[in-house]
This record gives sequence, C-alpha cells and structure tokens, in this order.
Amino acid sequence: MNLLYFFKKNPIRNLIILLVLGNILLVILASFFLRSNFPEINSKEISNYKKEYSPVPIYNQGLTSSITIKYPFLKTPPWDFRYLFVPSKEESVIQTKKYDHFFYADKRIAELLKWGESIPANGVKYNNSRELVTSLKESWRLQKIKNYNSWEAVLARYIEHVENVERELVSQIENNHLDKSREVADLLSRLQAHRLDLNTFIDTTKKSDDQKKYLHKLVDAIQDHLSKNILLVLPQYNPHAIYYSISDIIN
Repeated sequence: MNLLYFFKKNPIRNLIILLVLGNILLVILASFFLRSNFPEINSKEISNYKKEYSPVPIYNQGLTSSITIKYPFLKTPPWDFRYLFVPSKEESVIQTKKYDHFFYADKRIAELLKWGESIPANGVKYNNSRELVTSLKESWRLQKIKNYNSWEAVLARYIEHVENVERELVSQIENNHLDKSREVADLLSRLQAHRLDLNTFIDTTKKSDDQKKYLHKLVDAIQDHLSKNILLVLPQYNPHAIYYSISDIIN
C-alpha cells in the first residue's frame, strides 16, 4: 500500500527510477550469462607448451610479408556491453556491400592488437590445427549468449570472416572473374601479415611467458590451417610446388 502511494505521488520520477534499476539488473544478468564456454587454462596444460617452443623472440624470424595493413578504426572493446550490438550491425553492413568480410577480418585482428593485453585467453584443447579450428568454431556456434571477450572468441569470428572470403574467392574464380594466382597470392600475403602482426604484438604484452607461448601456438595453428585450406580449395596455385613438363622429364 505504501509502495503504491509512493508511486502515485510522483509517477514520472518513480518510473525513471524503476527504468534505471531495471537497466542495472539487466547489465548484471548479462554479465553473469556472458561467460565463455571455452575451457580454462590449467597449469598442467600450459606447462606442456614450454616443451614445444623455444624462447619467444624467434617466432617471426625468417617470416616476411609483402603488404602492410591499414587496420580499421575501433571504438568499442569486446568487454563493453554495447559490443553486443556490433555483430548484427556488421552483418547488416556486409549485406549492403559497403564493407566485406576481408574488412572485418582485419577488424578482428585490430581488436586484438589494440585491446589484446586486456582480453583474456581461456585455453583450448587440441591435437592439430584442423582440430583447433573445428573446436573454436563449434564452441562459438554452441554459445546461446555470446561472450565476445576472449582471444578465442575474437579468433573464432576471424576464422568465419576468412572462410567467407575463401568461398567468395572460389565462386568468383570458378566464374572466371578473377585471376587465380594473383588473388590467392594476395590472400595468403594478407594472412601472413595478420600472423606477423599478432605474433609481434604478443611478444610486447605483459602476459606471462606461458600465456605468450599459448597465444603464439593459437595464432600459428589457425593461420597454418587457413593457408593450407586455401591451397586445398585452389590446388592449381601452390607457391611451394615445383612443376615439371613432360619434356623436362623425358630430357
């Protein structure tokens, strides 16, 4: 009775108070449910990476990229509540063809380069790069309420963008709209640039050596898988293959 009297006394003010309290409750509930489904790293698992990797500074030795990427402008980090609206907006923009999956693949890398120090790494169990990519994609697909704030989540979305680029590239090449060797070379160069930029960034973070090694392994496994997949889908172009003609063999 007293509550009803209080509400009637100043309904507009009290309605505003209720709305504010409701929004606060919504944020609290969202924060509770937006937890990653990826398994957490434990000390035993992460210690195994020490045996497989030499000291961190060697990762980029011998790797070069022919392009320098100008990454998209960013303003909303993955842990921000407003980020929940970013994916649907991006999908709408892709439908209008203003920006494509290539642009948003760059954007995912840019998010890690800008905020990767604060974005957590949860850990993923896998035996090879194909299993890792499958695990990331499946874990991401099964999340009913998405948690965008982890290295694994950002990279799972990155994989989706790159695979969409691959599908579009295959379709255009099959219709003879593109030169195969040039387009494949450009895509591989871009993936190599992403790998180099991420591995260089990881070296500069304040994360523990164990986490750095895990992130290097994560990035390299994903890039190896994506690059190999491109060459499998487009087998006629392989920059590492040596081709012989019949005349060469006979002679």
